[in-house]
Amino acid sequence: MSASATTGLPPPATDDAITSEGHASLSRVACRVALDLRTPGQAIAVAVDKHGALVAWARARGAEPPAVLAVAAAEKLTVTVRELRVALGAPKVAVGGVSIGESQDADATVAALAREGFTAPSGPHAWLVLRDASGATIAAACSDVEVATVADRFDAAVPAGPEMVADLQLLAASLERGRGILERTDAGIGLAVRAVDGGTVVRRIRLPAAQPLDDAILDQVRRTLETSRVEAGATSVIGRDRSAISTALASASPATLPRPGDGPALPDDFELAWRLATATTVPALESPDLERRAREIAADRRVVSVGVLIFIVGLAIFLVAMRERAIAEERLAGLTGAFTEAQRKIEELTKVHALKQRTDVLETRVGELELALPEVATLFDDLARRQPPKIGWERVALNQGRLLIEVSAAGSTAEEDLRAFRRLLQGHPRLVNVTWQPPIGDEAGLALLQSFAATATLRPAASPSPSPAGTGAGAGGGGQ
Repeated sequence: MSASATTGLPPPATDDAITSEGHASLSRVACRVALDLRTPGQAIAVAVDKHGALVAWARARGAEPPAVLAVAAAEKLTVTVRELRVALGAPKVAVGGVSIGESQDADATVAALAREGFTAPSGPHAWLVLRDASGATIAAACSDVEVATVADRFDAAVPAGPEMVADLQLLAASLERGRGILERTDAGIGLAVRAVDGGTVVRRIRLPAAQPLDDAILDQVRRTLETSRVEAGATSVIGRDRSAISTALASASPATLPRPGDGPALPDDFELAWRLATATTVPALESPDLERRAREIAADRRVVSVGVLIFIVGLAIFLVAMRERAIAEERLAGLTGAFTEAQRKIEELTKVHALKQRTDVLETRVGELELALPEVATLFDDLARRQPPKIGWERVALNQGRLLIEVSAAGSTAEEDLRAFRRLLQGHPRLVNVTWQPPIGDEAGLALLQSFAATATLRPAASPSPSPAGTGAGAGGGGQ
């Protein structure tokens, strides 16, 4: 994975003309990063952790624009950028008694400064406005193009946007009464003084990088300190040649710059970036462009927040619906299983009931047959006694109350004997629904076979009286 993917910064230019040096972090710790882009062709980067301890520093040099060099220097740190501050050099600085309201917009600030004789640089510009204890206003003008370009390159890594500050205003904001601070850069000398009465004085003296500080320049610095009643010993010196300048002004000894762990100490010209990184608050630049960007970022955050809220609510509704669906499916599965089991038991009970009914019928029939066996024997005995003498019994069966009889007859009177047997069955008091099949010859052709079926009423509702007269009358009638 590339460093840019880890830090979230845009990839730096791959121009071989960019050179870098510094001390990189051993781990991708989340840091506040301060960039110093005041010197053309150079970007300085300092990273501190959440406790303000120095973690890494880097410098990138080349002919690329400041924004490209800034990305290269930040990449050299090998840290995760959680907050970004950028120091810019203000080409013009003005001090005046301008009244700046807290709700006053940038255009009103420009007009107020113009009335005080402050002329802004031509073209778009960004304003830094700082009010000191006496009510005096310090204003710095920087190119909006430079500010917007740097902000655009770091917007993806720092959603809140980088804080832009002007160097002299940063130094002035950190001063106590009766204190001063002087910085030597490649562009010259920057001086910020907080007078004993609370007034603030800032000056920038332009000097070529190679020109040493002569007595005339030092006298200008001394006069500024005397006017503000600030002792030279209460003035700090930072930046290039700080030891030599401190000795010439008899100022306070330069502070020892920190080291990142066991790495090399910060170079002298990194001190402003280190102060910017460790400051609790900074006087950020104000401009219509930055205000517009801040409003856009705030609007985007609101949209993202609403989107996240809608997503969370939708996800919660989805999860609840999925949970309810899972519960419903679980209940449905349980009910389906119970229904299947109940249906199986119903089928089993239906089969058992059918078997029970059949068993009851069979038991009834068996009981009836057991009770009717003597009467069946009596019926067969009666038929045997009353049948024609040439009738032979071939097969007898009793099936569900139907009496099945197959008989045979031989000789010249075989047909007449079969008709007589049929009449016997039809006239018997305990046989009803008598049916028969036509007579057929046997296999040998010696006899005729005929099948009869009749319903046997083995238990008639009323038995005939056993009187001899009644019996005789019935027999006689049958004979006729």
